[in-house]
Amino acid sequence: MGLDTDQPPGPLGVRSYDDLATALRQLRAWSGLSIRRTHEQVDRLRRQTGRAVPGFETVRRCFEAGRTRMDPELIVDIAQVLLRGDRSRALEWRRACELIEAGAGAGSVVRIDRELPAAAADFVGRSDELGQIVTAAVKPGPVVVVITGMPGTGKTALAAQAGRQLSRAEPGDPAFSARRLAVNLRGYDTDNPPADPAAVLDGLLREVGVKPHRFAGQSVPVQLSLFADAVWDRPLLLLLDNARSAGQVTPLIPGLPRCVVLITSRHTLDLPDAVRVRLEALTTPEALDLLRAQLGAGPVDGEPEAAASIAELAGRIPLALRLIASRVRDHPGITLTDHRDWLLDDRARGRLEDGVELALRSSYQQFPEPTARLLRLLALHPGRDLDRYAAAALADEPDSAVATQLRALAAGSMLEPLPGDRFQLHDLVRAFAAEEAQRTEPPPVREAAIGRLLDYYRFAAAEAMDAYSPQNRDRRPRIAPVGLPVPAFPGREAARSWLDTEYANLVDVAVKLTADRQPGHGIDLSNTLFAYLDDAAHHGVALRLHEHAASVADGAERGRVLVSLGVTASQLGRFQDAIGHYEQALAIHRDYGDRAGEGRAHGNLGVTNARLGRHLDAIEHLERAVSIHREVGNRTNEAIASGNLCQLYQLVGKYDDARIFGQHQLKVARELGHRLSEGVAFGNLGNVDRGEGRYDAALEQHRQALRLAREAGIRGQEVGALNELGTDLRLLGRLDEARTAHTEALSLATEQGNLMQLAKAHEGLARCLLADDDSGSSAARTELAEALRIYTKLDVPAATEIAELLASLA
Repeated sequence: MGLDTDQPPGPLGVRSYDDLATALRQLRAWSGLSIRRTHEQVDRLRRQTGRAVPGFETVRRCFEAGRTRMDPELIVDIAQVLLRGDRSRALEWRRACELIEAGAGAGSVVRIDRELPAAAADFVGRSDELGQIVTAAVKPGPVVVVITGMPGTGKTALAAQAGRQLSRAEPGDPAFSARRLAVNLRGYDTDNPPADPAAVLDGLLREVGVKPHRFAGQSVPVQLSLFADAVWDRPLLLLLDNARSAGQVTPLIPGLPRCVVLITSRHTLDLPDAVRVRLEALTTPEALDLLRAQLGAGPVDGEPEAAASIAELAGRIPLALRLIASRVRDHPGITLTDHRDWLLDDRARGRLEDGVELALRSSYQQFPEPTARLLRLLALHPGRDLDRYAAAALADEPDSAVATQLRALAAGSMLEPLPGDRFQLHDLVRAFAAEEAQRTEPPPVREAAIGRLLDYYRFAAAEAMDAYSPQNRDRRPRIAPVGLPVPAFPGREAARSWLDTEYANLVDVAVKLTADRQPGHGIDLSNTLFAYLDDAAHHGVALRLHEHAASVADGAERGRVLVSLGVTASQLGRFQDAIGHYEQALAIHRDYGDRAGEGRAHGNLGVTNARLGRHLDAIEHLERAVSIHREVGNRTNEAIASGNLCQLYQLVGKYDDARIFGQHQLKVARELGHRLSEGVAFGNLGNVDRGEGRYDAALEQHRQALRLAREAGIRGQEVGALNELGTDLRLLGRLDEARTAHTEALSLATEQGNLMQLAKAHEGLARCLLADDDSGSSAARTELAEALRIYTKLDVPAATEIAELLASLA
């Protein structure tokens, strides 16, 4: 069936591979090409670019429903053929694939805990199982223990208890003073997909101090190797909680001699060398011991038949027993026999047979309505955990009152308390509460709660970013106060701490809750969080957020989001993708007459082309950017683009032109009072002086740049100025001072994860060593090799020069 339109159909709005196949079929109908002809042209395209050629069946299956995976590069090639060679539009199809994969998006965000869950004070029984774990763990060599069992049997509690015992082991035992890390793999979360192993390793690497630049973009095996290297010096106790499959955990096991990995799962996992511990329901004596721990011996021993009956009604499941015990404590005037009869009545009315569900409903009914309502509303939250502010937004209550209710729910075993006054719902409780919310809360009430949650997160994110990055306030949307309690952000560190904790929730609410409700909130969160996600190197998460925003944005707003996508793609080393994003943004801004947007798109195209060594293309784009920024009166961006032009003209040897634009940048920066931009201008002019051989003048300019960077507290600019200063000092023969500058730059770049400046620091140290007659070339080769590794990863022209220099030293 043909489509009567001049515009080719695109993948906008697809949410599954079936949707994608449907959209691809529509595009093929628009193009008029048969599948056979499409394959032939894909074959030709790939041969021209020296890539592997897919078979006809591989191409044909891309148009069929029922796929669980598609090769994004093949989809792009098919789209390019169907779009008659339009590569820019074809790149939208790769983004569609990424967006579908990011439906695993929640799987790309995990939280790593620095400790195992606290061991339960009322832990009873399980002595045989505990003995198995401890005996296995203290043996030499890597140990993997898989704890399996039905929901609520206490798998995580057993792992925590084992961790507690192992932490008390004698010095010399493998588990003594171990580093302890835990992660919930969300294998049975009804609202989120299982955690992606790559994302888990990302979190583990950050937690043990490995900087993002070392593992960003690396394969899972490389990430695991980096993690093993980082933790080899200390014993490691790692809990992988709620694993869905062997495939989810196998890539996460370091295999170190002093490493104990505890895995909990409802499934039997195919891990051949693992020690297996199976949890069944407690025995009756153990169940009664748990009730004694919860209620005291008097009530249980005073009514043994009622206590035993309660244990059986709860299925002898620890979670259910704790829930029931909580209700008993809240009704001290009622006997255990009365409680047993109450449970029997509940079961009869609800026809409930499962002990956990019976206990959940019975315990839920004990809470006063405001607290029960809060539990129902908490199930609407899409993230894994929350604080009292998010809970207050859902409930539309003061955060002080909500904090009391949260503590009551935790005391009643309906919530799991976490460090930092945060709480999470057990999977079973979440499912129960969600069902109650669906049954009890009318749709307008649920929607109003979600709307308040969205308003809260959007405003709180804006407040945090104003404290985190005040210098970029004018680049973010201004969000009006929403009349909801929000945390205080007294300074940058407080804001960063909140963002580090909440960024996963912020992205979850944007992607999962805004599209059909308030798409503008998702777009605002994309624009608001851009700088933080970029600074923290959460590029995969940023891609998910900006992809979502691009899928719901219209008009010039979409152009702005595409620029954010382009920057993120560039950070991931996908420079061609970045150019595609910027070109689309440029076309959109032209269509809507948004000259300021055109200027930004030209500026980013200039910078990206420069990174690819396309200096003439870069100059052309940046000259247009300067002209447009001047036309619309955006003097800040005019100064930035002028500075970039200064750098480019210096690179191609046009020093007079470079000086003109560098001085113009300095002039505008001073007129605006932008000390930061003034510092950048000094750095650019210093590079021009150095290019013309005026090393003393360059040194003075770069000292000014360093002073202003430190004055403004912009560490990214500081590290660049240090590297430039080191180069000047080396050229003046002041090698010790040069090495000091590059060493300081190396430390700062490592701390920041600034790959380009890290490579420049290694290169600078190598050139200092080579210039020093007293130094051998072995150390220089080591520094050059590291610089080459990073330059190659960044795919920048400097890699060729360093490779040639290394070859000459061989």
